[in-house]
Amino acid sequence: MMFERLSRWLEGETRLRVDAPPHEAASHFMKTGIPVYAQKPLHDAYECSVATRRKKRAIASCAERGWHCTVLRERGIRVLLKRAAHRPGIAAGLIFALILLFESGRFVWQIRIEGNEELSDKEILDILREENFYVGCRYPSVDLHALCNVIPQKFPKIAWISVNMMGSVAEVVLTEYRERLPQVSEKEDKAYDLVASCEGQIVRFELSCGRPTVSVGDTVEKGQLLAAGFSEKETGPVLRPSSGRIYARVVRTLSESVPLKYAERTAGEGELTLGTVNILGKDLIFFKKGLQSSGNYGIVYDESIEEYRPTVFGIAIPLTVKKTYLSPVDVKVLQRSREEAETLAKEALMRKLREQCAEILSVSTETAEEGGVLTVRAVAVCIEDIAERTEHRPAEPDSSTE
Repeated sequence: MMFERLSRWLEGETRLRVDAPPHEAASHFMKTGIPVYAQKPLHDAYECSVATRRKKRAIASCAERGWHCTVLRERGIRVLLKRAAHRPGIAAGLIFALILLFESGRFVWQIRIEGNEELSDKEILDILREENFYVGCRYPSVDLHALCNVIPQKFPKIAWISVNMMGSVAEVVLTEYRERLPQVSEKEDKAYDLVASCEGQIVRFELSCGRPTVSVGDTVEKGQLLAAGFSEKETGPVLRPSSGRIYARVVRTLSESVPLKYAERTAGEGELTLGTVNILGKDLIFFKKGLQSSGNYGIVYDESIEEYRPTVFGIAIPLTVKKTYLSPVDVKVLQRSREEAETLAKEALMRKLREQCAEILSVSTETAEEGGVLTVRAVAVCIEDIAERTEHRPAEPDSSTE
């Protein structure tokens, strides 16, 4: 239907009124082979539309029958061009608007950034501006390939960057450089010791390299040497990096607090639809539908966004239309019992112990309540790997002489 109307407008359309019985006028046009559309029979007349190029033929055929034919209106591109010929400002304005529309698609109107974690969007925009790439610049004059190669060389924090143009929107994707910790090779010449990370009683050894300096059952202190970084060979001691695990019985003290009052969030009624237009990176609200004030309904959550770029004759207009859907939430303050709070705190403490310890031998707890907060303190006896690697320091020679 839309295509048919467009073709009629391009061809030109003339609306006629024939002072004749409607059924006779309709039969007359059918017999003469003149295509008509949008027919409208009246009490004593007949209205229809014909192509502008068939207007004279239709009027002449009606005159042969003695019917008076009146032109009601004309429309189409031909009429528009005739009017524009008498108003050169309209034609010049139309041409100028088309040129602006075409040229606007060759400028950067929005920059979207993805992949940044440590660097802020503003810092990345400043880096791009130093290379003459910014909102409002004409991107065909910028060598994007060279830009992506130069930025990692000038700014060490960026390991890789890519700039892709989607119409007049620049999609910037980058990878930040993260400094890696030096890896210790088992084949290097340095020797490493294993020392105790905390106080405990040695239970067992699982060493792949190194010479133990303590025995099972010994009680060690934090920082005490557990395994020396060398091995005994027939030719004498050989420096090697110690590696492995040394398990000890340790005592851990942890605490967990749970408030007796807590907030429960439930979905409220209604939905707020917010329409905005993004022009040059700024959002302008053009309609709001639904809740008059989301603050009256609690905290807004479950935000979903739909956005699209309107186009004219396949050319993207330099703006983004965005619809934001916000659903309200009701917040209720509830009271949990002391038993429920104690159960939650103990479950959290056990999760922490399982993450830290290889085996839990015993756990004792005590509970205290203060200011509406229940605190559970746990003292646990568990088996844990306490070996901590440090660079080997050879023992100083004994300088005492008899």
